[in-house]
Amino acid sequence: MWDLNIYLNIEDIKVNITEEEKIKYEKYKEELFNNLGAKDPDTIPRQLHIWAGNLKKRAILPSKKYVARNKRFNMPNIITYKEVKEGEEYIIIDFPHRRIDFNDFLKKTGITTIEFLNTNLKVDLYYLNDLKNWNERLVNFYDKTKEKLVSYS
Repeated sequence: MWDLNIYLNIEDIKVNITEEEKIKYEKYKEELFNNLGAKDPDTIPRQLHIWAGNLKKRAILPSKKYVARNKRFNMPNIITYKEVKEGEEYIIIDFPHRRIDFNDFLKKTGITTIEFLNTNLKVDLYYLNDLKNWNERLVNFYDKTKEKLVSYS
């Protein structure tokens, strides 16, 4: 029988930001919406997530390993999703915009506790809640699959 005990624990690490940074975020978001034109609307949360990720630099500890969507931080303890190493644990700065890339990250690293630097800006909460909802669907799928396997045995 398969072992389907691949349950994820999701933890967010609060990153305090200033009121001025919240205002800058809202202005940037408004600018993105105003200049959207015929572009894909999904670019807005992607760009906001990268922008919010830059605010997290103050919370990055040299003794920990982190993963980010791109190489913008230029720090030795921060790598991209394509560079993760098997069996290593990482704290997430920002999520990749494709779920398959995140699935590959989980498979390669084997982590079951996901730690995410969270500014509590709406874009971070969106990505965090999306992950939690996906995880809930995954747990429900596992539970239903286990029920089916038991009923067939």
